Formats: sequence, structure tokens, C-alpha cells
Amino acid sequence: MTRGWNHEVERIQELAKFLVELWDLMEMAIDERKAFSNVTRLISASVDEVSIRGCLSADVIKQVEVEVQRLNVLKASKMKELVFKRQNELEVIYKGDDMDVDSESARQIPTSLIESGNIDMSKLLQNMDDRIIKAKEQALSRRDILDRVEKWKFAVEEEIWLDAYERDENRYSAVRGAHNNLKRAEKARILVSEIQWKPVN
Repeated sequence: MTRGWNHEVERIQELAKFLVELWDLMEMAIDERKAFSNVTRLISASVDEVSIRGCLSADVIKQVEVEVQRLNVLKASKMKELVFKRQNELEVIYKGDDMDVDSESARQIPTSLIESGNIDMSKLLQNMDDRIIKAKEQALSRRDILDRVEKWKFAVEEEIWLDAYERDENRYSAVRGAHNNLKRAEKARILVSEIQWKPVN
């Protein structure tokens, strides 16, 4: 009796672990997990605790088995959904920074991997997450470079203007706009002295 009981405890705990793994892999919402929360609490419970909670009825075990089977059937389509969601995020990052991306090819590769069944889905999703992080870093670096280039170009233009302005013998004359030119010259001198262009490796 004890041996049979222990087997039932191990069975429900094993099923509960499968449930949690599938939930995590498929990023299931908390509300969708609540129906089996009484079972997943048993994962680390002792035999006596399981007995007290009364979660080893044949009906309960059957319900969990059916749910595990249902999630396994849904897993492939859910994985595609999660992968494409991440792929969309990647494309938004790339397009936001005018980076070329072949959307069709980019989607075909993970789709083929999923359909082959020869890929660890958790590793595939982690790989996608890593690519998103890297893409964000590249986009940030790219924007920083472009911003520095624009500042440098503006500084060069102002330096050219300032050079011409300082050669103008009439720059201090009381002509219309002279005051604005003086203010621009002051700003240009500050900009030219402060701007530093450092090539990015």
C-alpha cells in the first residue's frame, strides 16, 4: 500500500513539474494556471503533506494528465506565436534604425526549426531574447554615432561660418542683424571648442 501510495505521489509531482515547465515555456498567464495551483503546490511536498491535502484522487490525476496532453498539443503553435512575437520586436528595432532585414527569411528559419522538432524551444526563445538585447544595444550605438555625426557636421558648418564672419571687417557695424550674428558667433566659438569627434571602433 505504501509503495503504491508513494508511486502515486511521485506521479502527481512529476505531472505538476511538467505543467510548470510547459507554462513557463509557453509563457502562460497567471489566470490560466490557477485551476491547477493546488496540484503544483505539491511539487516539493512530502508524502504526508500530499495525503493531508487530499490531491491524489484518480479524478485529479486524470485531469492533470489531460491538461499536460492538451498543452503538449498546443505547444508547437504557441511556440511559433512566441517566436514570431520576438521576431516582430526585432524587426521593429531594425526598421526603427533603418537597418536592412529580410523578414521572410528571418521567419522561415525559426519556423523550420520548430516544425522539425529537433530544437530545444527554451533555448530558441532564449536565443531570440539575446538577439533582441544585442539589437537594442546596436540600435543605441548606431543612434549615438549618427547623433555625434550630426553634431560634428553642424559644428563644421558653424566653424566655416565663424571663419567667414571673423574675416568680415563690417561685422561690428550697426547693420540689421548684427546683434544676432554676434550671439551666433559666441555660440559657434563655444561649440567649435567643445565638440570632440572620436572615431568609433
